Amino acid sequence: MELIKLVMKNFKGLSDFIIEPRGETVELFGDNGTGKTTIADAFFWLLFGKDSLNSAQFEIKPLGADGKPKTNIDVSVEGVFQFDGKQITLKKVYYEKYTKKRGSASKEFTGHTTDYFIDGVPTKKKEFDDTVKTIAEEQTFRLLTNPRYFNEVMTWQKRRALLLEICGNITDADVIDANEDLADLAGVLNGRNIDDHKKIIKARKTKINEELKALPIRIDEANNSFVKARGEKTVKSALAGINERLKEKNAELINLENGGGIASREKELAEIDAKRIRIESEISRENRKAKDDHDDAVEECRRAVDALDRVLEGEKGKLNRIEKEIAALEKQIADKRDEFFKVDAETFDTDEIVTICPTCGQDIPENQIEEARKNARAAFNQQQADRKRNINNAGKAVSSELKASRLDREKALAGIESTEKALAKAKANLKKAEEEPIKQAEFPPAHKEMADRTITLQTEIDGIKDGNSVAVESLKAEIGEIESQKAKLDTEILQIEENSKIDERIKKYMADEKRLAAEYERLECELNLCEDFIRAKVSMLETSINEKFDLARFKLFDEQINGGLAECCEVTVDGVPYGSLNNAMRINVGLSICEVVAAHHGRDFPIFVDNAEAVTDLYQTSAQQIRLFVSPDHPELVFGAETKKAA
Repeated sequence: MELIKLVMKNFKGLSDFIIEPRGETVELFGDNGTGKTTIADAFFWLLFGKDSLNSAQFEIKPLGADGKPKTNIDVSVEGVFQFDGKQITLKKVYYEKYTKKRGSASKEFTGHTTDYFIDGVPTKKKEFDDTVKTIAEEQTFRLLTNPRYFNEVMTWQKRRALLLEICGNITDADVIDANEDLADLAGVLNGRNIDDHKKIIKARKTKINEELKALPIRIDEANNSFVKARGEKTVKSALAGINERLKEKNAELINLENGGGIASREKELAEIDAKRIRIESEISRENRKAKDDHDDAVEECRRAVDALDRVLEGEKGKLNRIEKEIAALEKQIADKRDEFFKVDAETFDTDEIVTICPTCGQDIPENQIEEARKNARAAFNQQQADRKRNINNAGKAVSSELKASRLDREKALAGIESTEKALAKAKANLKKAEEEPIKQAEFPPAHKEMADRTITLQTEIDGIKDGNSVAVESLKAEIGEIESQKAKLDTEILQIEENSKIDERIKKYMADEKRLAAEYERLECELNLCEDFIRAKVSMLETSINEKFDLARFKLFDEQINGGLAECCEVTVDGVPYGSLNNAMRINVGLSICEVVAAHHGRDFPIFVDNAEAVTDLYQTSAQQIRLFVSPDHPELVFGAETKKAA
């Protein structure tokens, strides 16, 4: 696309200005603040509604001495372009909108609006934007018209993606096929790409490192947990002897305690206790049943009271809702009455009749005005009658609803009264049930006889035991000492078993340590293979890409301190990074990139070269260039010999 002509009126600081490059590379000279950047802003605003810095929030109207935008002026930009062998004219007009509101004698400012034109024909915004899109997508357009856009606006990821799109990406399979040392990599990747596999390796290495750091600590903790103990065989042999002695002493104690008829008496005592327990359980069961029956009767009365309470609460709530409905309906009737009187009081306003033709501005004949007034009055009267009839019908409907609601209120009041009586009766029944005494069951005479026999038997047993008490106490003390020795041996057995478990854990930790170290070494080898692959791919990519450019060279990867590679996309010229280049070289390398990208897209656009005075020998492109020179010798903006003020 070529810029043939650009006409600006009241755009920012340019009141009337025309440039006519006629598709050629041109130069504009002017001191700072004379409007060089304004031309670029006007160009981009015409096409995309944004300035040259890609911002839609900027003031396009000229400013007055007070720093505020001037009013009552139209801002317009018109561009004539040569595109695909045809000429097209695009124009935008931005102006203030004034509207006369009903009842007001003057028009009021209501905002701004924009009109759009294609080849002089008014069009809608969407059609205008669609036409621009047929020329180029906005980002591509800015990339091809601004030599700094690629290096200073695009992210390095987008720059990298564009370069790969232009030069064609090199597949992982291409790299592996071209390097015999990478032949094993295909099996290692198992269908994954290099980046994903590196992430998996690094994540696994991190986890292995964490586990390897933790294992020595766990081994130390396990070693410190060992308890000093004798051999398992020795301890178990001693425990078997102790158990045998304990068995013998317990048998002696039983024989001693059962001597002198104690066993027969204790047997009878146990039988009597069993019978007493059965009798007491039966009495307890009967008493629980009597209490449960009493509690059930009370609970049934209480549920009846609660149910009636809920019914009464619901009926009162219903009455409250009905009262609110009645109040609302009475208000609606009052509102309808007021609305009817308000409509009835309305009169026909003859001032609304149009007396001046909106098309030609001449007075309308009186007979036509009178006919219009007569028709308007008839329409007003008919409309007023219809509205009054509708209001009256609506009022009747509300009155019918009010009558029904008042009947509902009477029914609700009657229901409340009936429920309150039933509730009082239910509360009386509850009080009676709560005060009803619970009948307790009585023990049979045999129960007392058993209690007396129990006392007799226990007295006899105690008398017999008193004679053997000294021997029993001595034997019990001996048994206690043996049990203490047994407890110590049981503790030793537990310690031996725990030491065995600790030993097994240590063996497992050491096996894990060996296995993880081997896996870490394997992962290191795989990671080195991946890094070798990336270096090979870097070399192939950079060679392929750099062959497309004459000035720019591209660094696509950074060597890390740890020997790894990190993706990047940095432009260099003769080894100097873009950020360290002087302004002239930045402009020229940007122009050279525009040239390659334009060739890739199969089209070019006018390139705006700001600060062109910084370059003694500007890079030549196949695209038209609009070169903007800062020149203190030109207090006003000049466009070669072709610059002229609009008539």
